[in-house]
Formats: sequence, structure tokens, C-alpha cells
Amino acid sequence: MEDTFSIRGVLETAADLYAEHGRFVSFANLAEATGVSEEALCDEFGTVDQLVTRYYVDLVDRCRETVESLAPPSAEERAGAFAFIMLDLLEERPDFVRATFRSYAAAFGSGFRSRLDQTVGFVLDAPDVSGLNQAVLTSAPFSFPTVDIFVRLLDTWRGDTSDGRQRSTALLDKVLRFYAGLATSPTLADGVDVVRYTAEAGYLPRIPFLTDWLLGSDEPESEPADNA
Repeated sequence: MEDTFSIRGVLETAADLYAEHGRFVSFANLAEATGVSEEALCDEFGTVDQLVTRYYVDLVDRCRETVESLAPPSAEERAGAFAFIMLDLLEERPDFVRATFRSYAAAFGSGFRSRLDQTVGFVLDAPDVSGLNQAVLTSAPFSFPTVDIFVRLLDTWRGDTSDGRQRSTALLDKVLRFYAGLATSPTLADGVDVVRYTAEAGYLPRIPFLTDWLLGSDEPESEPADNA
């Protein structure tokens, strides 16, 4: 059997098998379908559950690759391209997505959510988004809800029974426009400036992760101990 193989090709074949057999799919089935040895599959993916998780992580990578090739110039176009490419990819294997999305992609702590979190900065890497806005929106207090809202919108779209999923698609489009407007607005930077000034003036209690992020750590370095 061939042990040099396309990971993406194996993931796609595995998704098709999973849609047909559910949890009864095994590396033996996959080895037979792909010509890749069970040993090589185990070495690469670990377990079938990890392989399914990897499929969703790869969807994020595929979206990113396509957006990179299209090179949309604005934050709104980048966010829109990323989101709607994701919808197209999910639509490629609806039975598989129906069986696995909530357990393997939407669940908190999933590899899919983690990869999305790592991709927020990429989506915001547009000329109309200031460096400060990028720093704010990629920080944990902002990126976590951004990813959570996006995953929930995908799940809503997945379960939408309206004609052509018009309702959920329209909602996603509105949220994307709002997010792009936030990312490009000077109001966000102005708000950070207000909070920074308030912290500098001593009107805010010191919250280590927040104050250090706004001002930089101002703790004096400790003097080396005098051992003489």
C-alpha cells in the first residue's frame, strides 16, 4: 500500500465514508478506499475522531488559501469571502456535516474553533483596518466571541429550512457587514484611547492582563540580590 499520500484527499474520502457508515467507519475501511496502509493512517491521524476533527481544521485552511488567492482588498470583502467559501465547503458534504458538525466543529475547545481563532488576524489583514483595531479584535476578549458567533451562524445556516437558506444567509451577511464596520471604525481606537487614559490617570483599578496590555508592564525590575 502507498504510504506517501495526500492528507486532504484522505480527509475527503474519510468524510464520504463517515457519511455512509457513521461511527462504524474504521482505518481498515479507509485503507481499503484510499490505498494507504492502516499504519500510516494511524501515525498521521491517531484515531478516527481525530481525523474527523482534522477535516474541519482543514476547511479553515482551505478557506484561507482561497482568500489568499483572491486577495480581496477590504475587510468586508475578506470576511465575506472567507465566510461564504466556508458555506460552500460545508455544502459539499451535507450528510457528513449533518452528522458531525456539532460534535466535532461547534463544540467548545474544538480544533475547528482554535483554527478559526488563529485566522481572525488573517481576515483583518486589510488596508482599511488600523494596526490598533487589529490588535484589539485579535485579543482574547474579542476573538473568542467573534469565533463563537461565527460558529453559531454556521450552525444556524446548516439547520435553516428556508428556501435557499435565505434567512440565515441574510443574517450572516448583516453580521459580516457589522463586523467589518467595527473593524474599520475609528471609534474602536477612540474607545481604547479613553480606557488607556483612564488607566494612566489611575482611575481604573489595576487588572493585570488588561492594564499591562493597554500600558505595558510598568513594574520595576527587581534588583539582583546582594550576596556579598
